[in-house]
Amino acid sequence: MANAYGRKIEFSGPVYASIKVDGSAIRVKFTHATGMTAKGGPLKWFQVAGADQKFVDADAKIVGDSVVVSSPQVGAPVAVRYAWDNYPDTANLYNGAGLQAAPFRTDDWDAMPPIAAQFTGK
Repeated sequence: MANAYGRKIEFSGPVYASIKVDGSAIRVKFTHATGMTAKGGPLKWFQVAGADQKFVDADAKIVGDSVVVSSPQVGAPVAVRYAWDNYPDTANLYNGAGLQAAPFRTDDWDAMPPIAAQFTGK
């Protein structure tokens, strides 16, 4: 309705815009974020990684148009993923219009290591 007919209504859930490392946490900024909320309890499906590229489940809290993500297992975070799984059926980040955030990742690391590395450790 917003795109096709020019109606002044929200047409998207929160969309990843940028990140900023803030000590041992990462602030993830979103567009389409007015009234962001975690439906059904605390935010779920956020993961964080350091330079070792090993993602761990993270604590996440909404602060204005951002989500602050951290984990005690990652002292110097560099990347965040949200709902980055085959079936993130309980992902619960929404905006005030009731539209859900899409999965995203802030890294561009290979999803799978090269086959040789799996066997040689290199």
